[in-house]
Amino acid sequence: MKFETKAVRAGITPDPTTGAIVPPLYQSATYVLEEVGKDKGFDYTRSGNTVSQPVSQWLMTDVQVDDMRPGDGTDVMWSTYEYSGNRFDHLERSFLGFSSVVERQRAHTPAAVPAPANLLRTIERTYENDTIFHSGLQIEERLLRGDGRVMKESETVWQIIDLATGAVADLAPDAADPAGVDHLAIAATPQMVRIESRWYDATPTLGQETFSTFAYDDLGNIVEIYEANELETPDDDTFTVTEYSQCRTAADQAQTWVSMPTSVAVYAGNAVDADALLRERDGSLDMCLNAVPIRIVESIATGETAITELTFDAYGSYN
Repeated sequence: MKFETKAVRAGITPDPTTGAIVPPLYQSATYVLEEVGKDKGFDYTRSGNTVSQPVSQWLMTDVQVDDMRPGDGTDVMWSTYEYSGNRFDHLERSFLGFSSVVERQRAHTPAAVPAPANLLRTIERTYENDTIFHSGLQIEERLLRGDGRVMKESETVWQIIDLATGAVADLAPDAADPAGVDHLAIAATPQMVRIESRWYDATPTLGQETFSTFAYDDLGNIVEIYEANELETPDDDTFTVTEYSQCRTAADQAQTWVSMPTSVAVYAGNAVDADALLRERDGSLDMCLNAVPIRIVESIATGETAITELTFDAYGSYN
């Protein structure tokens, strides 16, 4: 057995029943403990079965990970999870998730006496769950040190698009329709329009801040990305434009091979500027014939260009 294979298999014990090296997936919710209060590294709790949340949910409450290499630092990572802000849509008969999930990572096992010094980090995640269209959309994440000082945080802005109109869907609460019956007639999809990220030093003082914005076409493809990068350095901003296939044999015929990216261009600054082109990649040639590129042209600001020609064998595979 080669060293690479041994390294990949290190610390993995074969399943005693099947001999499987990769841990199998057991479709069960009931397990036998080694003894009362002692599990095998995973623990779950039951949530729900109440008026506000009629359906039950199995929630992971803690996970232990052992690196099987004792003596080189923290060997067992114990992560616990706390959930709050659950919401259930009685009209849709759907659980919309929790608005908050807090993960705490500790350098000890549940058998040890919890100590603040052993808390390595905390990850706080916040989610939308106002309607079935918002369910599961993460809007904030904060990474904190063991002492509670923030290290990193991010915020995400979403919009819900009405597919019938292409405009932002009107999902505001309506006193005349408290159950949201009007929502049953809406077909909508979420779009991420902005994400902000901030990093802090040990003080903690804000050390770095950036944001990105996104624009979409009528089919939901991202066509523009503006990245502010370091806010104090405007010269490092970039603007990326992606074009997609528009395959028609006649103006009145339906499109085929819709929404395949055919070219991408990256510009310096916050808009398209031919004089500020940094790099470009174009694979649009004959894309509408079989939905794969046969010629890719890559170029950079200095004018240097690389061209890749691709051909196929009798079975339609690249050769």
